[in-house]
Amino acid sequence: SVTPATALSEGEHTASATQTDPAGNTSEADEVTFTVDTTAPPAPVITGPATGSTITDNTPTVTGTGVPGSTVTVSVDGTEIADDVLVDGDGNWSLPLTTPLPDGEHTVAATQTDEAGNTSAEVSSTFTVDTEVPDPPVITAPVDGSSINDSTPTVTGTGEPGATVTVSVDGT
Repeated sequence: SVTPATALSEGEHTASATQTDPAGNTSEADEVTFTVDTTAPPAPVITGPATGSTITDNTPTVTGTGVPGSTVTVSVDGTEIADDVLVDGDGNWSLPLTTPLPDGEHTVAATQTDEAGNTSAEVSSTFTVDTEVPDPPVITAPVDGSSINDSTPTVTGTGEPGATVTVSVDGT
């Protein structure tokens, strides 16, 4: 084996070898071409679940983009769940989660490793899983069973903070 005296530059290189026997006969050369790649790829992009989003699916598919041919390592809440998610030729990757996540905040993190074995920096996305159906809102006015002298009453009440309450009168 031979190690080059100076480091090879990034890019394609060709190594060749011949051998000469004690009688002085020299073989044909054997050649191999290889690429030196010591640069880590950029961090992958996590496109879903989006950072800051609230989702109702507790087994979401984690999706993203990266360098075609790279593999993505994915962790959820600090636990690695896959290290072999392939980035396709269009630069996309996806990983369906099979273990349900409990309601609450979660963080998905990912790195990608290129074909030469260089690993990117980590990127993450924090999102919230909310699968619990809220309690019905409470109508506080007009009071149930009351008689009022206003033909355009304001309907008021309370509900879960952050929820959207839809009110209808006589079904419309």
